[in-house]
Amino acid sequence: MEDIPAGGLYRIESCLKEEKNTPLEWATRGDCVEHFGVGDLFVIAGQSNAVGYGKDPVYDPPEIGVHLYRCNDKWDIAAHPLNDSTGTCHEINMEPVNGGASPYLSFAKMIHRVTGYPVGLIPTALGGSSLSRWNPDQDGDLYWNMISRIKDSGGIIKAVLWYQGCADTNSADDAYTYEKRFSNIVYRMREEIKLPELNVFTFQLNRYIVTPVSEEENKNWSIIRNAQRMAARKVPGVYVLPTIDAVLSDMIHNSASSNLVLGERLARQVLSILYQKAIWKGAPDLEKAIWKESKKIELEFSSVYDRLYAGEAALEEYPFTVMDEEGELDISEIKFISYNCIDITVKRIPKGNAVLYAYYGQNPKCRCIYDFATHYPILGFRVLVEK
Repeated sequence: MEDIPAGGLYRIESCLKEEKNTPLEWATRGDCVEHFGVGDLFVIAGQSNAVGYGKDPVYDPPEIGVHLYRCNDKWDIAAHPLNDSTGTCHEINMEPVNGGASPYLSFAKMIHRVTGYPVGLIPTALGGSSLSRWNPDQDGDLYWNMISRIKDSGGIIKAVLWYQGCADTNSADDAYTYEKRFSNIVYRMREEIKLPELNVFTFQLNRYIVTPVSEEENKNWSIIRNAQRMAARKVPGVYVLPTIDAVLSDMIHNSASSNLVLGERLARQVLSILYQKAIWKGAPDLEKAIWKESKKIELEFSSVYDRLYAGEAALEEYPFTVMDEEGELDISEIKFISYNCIDITVKRIPKGNAVLYAYYGQNPKCRCIYDFATHYPILGFRVLVEK
């Protein structure tokens, strides 16, 4: 069928005119397909926060025009839990427990309301899955399941919605290779489904509120947050948003109410980049960190739409940590010097190279620094301070 305008929902009727002069309304009936939409498909991939494990009550009901290609390979109205495994045809991403609220229903509803296009969601995520299971050059079983589901749905998708990384904090090798392996997934996927400009929208890791197993594992959370940030800077068509301000419903999963906010945050980014329907493309991101004086670092941020803001935060509440060869450098002052620049003064001259973190570790101290216009917090980073 050609030239069907984007929109709907439509009804498709088939019939047979047995004689040339028979009026169409009296033709012999065939089959009827209802609730047929012409819109955009989004693939959901990653681990449990992509599945959606928010357990607190929240009002996020279904909406006609927002549909789900369920794990039973049938289309239905989208409703939580999106990754429901009842009658699944894909045991490989079958959840071991019942899921909860996801960020992607509120995302899809906002896209639908603003554009008028029906939205289809294709869930492929699995709680606890490591990046190796999404990388076709490693285990790749979840990657190939995702590719199969994309092809079964018609093969033309608008974007991939990705949220993963917690499972790769256990190993330094996994953490340090995360950016390279994730980039490989993006390029291979584009090649496999023949969509070379496919966009991938990602979230940074939030937090894990238990005692770290080791200092190495604690540090790996920062390494992966920075890898997620750098992938968005280096790979065209990859974008990232922060989640560090999201409330948890347990020790590691974003709450249902926070998922509502994250979904709408993501929708504004997608509306800006893919539909030219909004202006906020992303969160404040560090452009450079340089030694301004022997004990003073100047930070400059991009994607600031109004000004950086942190309220009346105490010094120890700020999300910055500075490390050198002797350990952590105590901070004596943090000063906002322009709408997008911050000065950090440390108490001693650093020995050797200094590394600056925003949101250090698995459960970072955090009075978030926001863009006052968007209220998006700065992205987490790990950078060598330039001399």
